[in-house]
Amino acid sequence: MGQFIQFPDSLLDCVLQSGQLLKVSEQTIAYIFKIEQVCKLIRSYQLVAPAYLKDALPSRLEEFFSGRVVAEAILRHHFASKAMISSKSQHLPQWPHTYLGSISHNQQQLLVMVSAEYSYVGVDLKEHISQQTAEQIADLILTRKEQQYWLQEAKQYISYTQYVSLLFSMKESLYKAVYPIAMNYIDFLEVEMIEVNMNQRRAHFQFCTNIQKKYALSSDYLVQWLDLNDWGFTFVLQGKK
Repeated sequence: MGQFIQFPDSLLDCVLQSGQLLKVSEQTIAYIFKIEQVCKLIRSYQLVAPAYLKDALPSRLEEFFSGRVVAEAILRHHFASKAMISSKSQHLPQWPHTYLGSISHNQQQLLVMVSAEYSYVGVDLKEHISQQTAEQIADLILTRKEQQYWLQEAKQYISYTQYVSLLFSMKESLYKAVYPIAMNYIDFLEVEMIEVNMNQRRAHFQFCTNIQKKYALSSDYLVQWLDLNDWGFTFVLQGKK
């Protein structure tokens, strides 16, 4: 227990009240929050940062604690697990053996998903980007085939900025899902969308051959997305345990 940051029971018992439950299944639970509401609650507890974040800005610490506290609260209230996931020495969440989760946040929102049924779990909040930003980052995010798909098909459904933002977010979700296995940075151009259904909001991705072999990754990953009013997110749930 001394190796982990222990959050107060009172904090874990109340934090989910300000969030919206997104119940994927009985064994996969997600919550979405306005991040400022969680950060405000975190501030009132004056939590002590781990050594690897001793120089972090207060805003960074609040984001760090917010995601970890919500994840542990989900484990406690939906899975009857009092496991602690925030190591005092290791940066990544230390999920207990039977669970996996993923955390995403931006300046407005916090999204946390925890699952007891999948071997790959990754989520990412989609960002609204400008036309200028889309044009600047497209060559870093989209492969040639993905660029061609925009011209041939996707432009019938969404704008170019939405397409670049969607591909960026889907690849982010996928990287989060495979990082516990790969434990290394993978470039955006080393994974490619090989099939997509815009109506069903589902796409299949494949890592390039050398990445697949290097990290013993699967040959096909399904990434899905949801659009809810003025926000949305992408997610990977794969590999039933």
